[in-house]
Amino acid sequence: MLEERIRFKSLMDKVTDPDTACRHIQDGTNVFISGFTAGYPKLIPKALVRRAEAGERFKINLFAGASTGDAVDGVLAQAGLVAWRRPYMSNRIMRKAINQARIRFKDDHLSRLSAQVRDGGLGEAHVAVVEAAGITEKGHLIPTMSVGNTPTYVREAQKIIIEISSEPTALEGIHDIYIPEDPPYRMPIPIYRAGDRIGKPFIEMDPDKVVAILSSQEEDSCAVFNKPGEAPRKIAEHILDFVAHEIRKDRMPPGLPWQSGVGDVANAVLSGFVEDDFFQCIDIYSEVLQDAVLDLIDLGKVKAASGSAMTLSHRARERFFNELYRYREKIVLRPVEISNSPEVVRRLGVIAINTAIEVDIYGQVNSTHLMARN
Repeated sequence: MLEERIRFKSLMDKVTDPDTACRHIQDGTNVFISGFTAGYPKLIPKALVRRAEAGERFKINLFAGASTGDAVDGVLAQAGLVAWRRPYMSNRIMRKAINQARIRFKDDHLSRLSAQVRDGGLGEAHVAVVEAAGITEKGHLIPTMSVGNTPTYVREAQKIIIEISSEPTALEGIHDIYIPEDPPYRMPIPIYRAGDRIGKPFIEMDPDKVVAILSSQEEDSCAVFNKPGEAPRKIAEHILDFVAHEIRKDRMPPGLPWQSGVGDVANAVLSGFVEDDFFQCIDIYSEVLQDAVLDLIDLGKVKAASGSAMTLSHRARERFFNELYRYREKIVLRPVEISNSPEVVRRLGVIAINTAIEVDIYGQVNSTHLMARN
C-alpha cells in the first residue's frame, strides 16, 4: 500500500493524479528525470501527451541518465513535445526526430552531466520527475532498478514529482549514493574495489520541494535477450583467450574488474565466463548489469557487481526479486558519474568490452554517430 511506502507521513498530503501533477511542467520547462535504461517515470510522460492531444502546444527540455523506455522517449518524441534531449538515448522514434533536426540533441559523456547540472551549465533545474520504491522516515528516496543522475537532479531541482513504483521495497540497501565534491576542492572518489560502498543507501531529498506524488503500477519495458550467435561467440572466445594468455605470460595482472557494454558481443563475453574455468571469480565494474550477471553470481563466479542500473528480462526479474536477499549481497547500484568515472575505471584497471562504429589512429572511439547522424 502507498501508506507503507511513504514513511515520511506529511508527504501523504502530496498524493495526487498524473494530470494534476504534470501541470507543474509548462512550455520551456527543464525536466530532469530518473532512469538509466530502467527506473524511469511512466505516468507523467503519458499525462503530458494527453495535454498535447487535447490541443495544448508546448515543448520541454528533457534530461535523463541515459536511455529510457518507449514510455518516455518514444511517446514524447511522437507527440513532438521535446525541444532538447540530453544525454545518450537509443529510441528509434526520437532518433528519427533528432536526425531530422526536430529535436536538439547532445550526446554528453555520461559521467559529466551531473556536474554540469550542479554548476548551472545546463540552466535552471525546474522540475525533477523520479521513480522511487519508497520514501524513508526522514523524507529520502529509495530508488528502483537504476540510479543514473537522479541524486543530483533531486538535489538541484526546484520542484520534485515522485512516482512511487510497485517494485519491491526490499531493494532498499542495494544502492550506494555518493555525490562527489565539485572543483576546485574535489577529493578523490574513494573506490578501490568494485564492491566498495562509499555513500548512503538512499537519495537525500528536501521534502519541502515535493509538489506531487503518484502511485504507479507500471513496469519497465523488459529487455529481450537472444542467445549470442556464432560470430559474437567466436569474438568472445578470442577475447577471453587473449586475456587469459596475457595473464599467464605475466603481461596482465590477474583479478582486474570487467565491464560489459550492451549488445551481443558483450553478452557473449559474460556468458563465456560461465564455461571458462580459467576465470573462477571476477569483479564487475560496469554501468548496466544484465541477465548473465545473475547467472555468474549463481555459479559463485562473481565477488561483486557494480553498476548504475539493472536491465533484466522478465524471467530474470522474477528470479532477482524472489531471491533479492541473496543478490543484494553482491550487487551495488551507483550514480552514473561514479559507475562511469574515467578516473575510477582507469585506476581499477577495468577491462572494458564494448562495440564501436569506428576507432581512429589516436584511439578515439565513436560508438553513437554514423555520417554525423545518431
